[in-house]
Amino acid sequence: MNDATSIFIAEGYKYIKQRDEFHPIKMKVAIFNERIRNLMIENVIATFLILFKSDLAEHYDSIVVNSYQNKICGVSSEVDKVTFFEYDFTTTSSISGFIELHMRVFKQIARGVKPYDSIYLELE
Repeated sequence: MNDATSIFIAEGYKYIKQRDEFHPIKMKVAIFNERIRNLMIENVIATFLILFKSDLAEHYDSIVVNSYQNKICGVSSEVDKVTFFEYDFTTTSSISGFIELHMRVFKQIARGVKPYDSIYLELE
């Protein structure tokens, strides 16, 4: 299983005494979607943190991060460095932080969100 969905194989396992085996309990689609969304949000927050913390020369004012799952944009975020570091992610959930920072999060995996425009810079 090298698929991204292998992270969430099952919601749990049940034991079948007659065969002395454990079998996975299939995860509901809503639970799967919520876990994927939360994982994407955590990854985007970690990306912001890594990029802003590693910017020792202070070249970045803001960063845009778009996270995709099966070619559908699930999380789209644009935040400036000052606002990101002023927000206290320890007191609220990551999803609340995304909403308060006006970042875009999908509600349904099939629909996705409109991604922020990417800006490409040419390095001299």
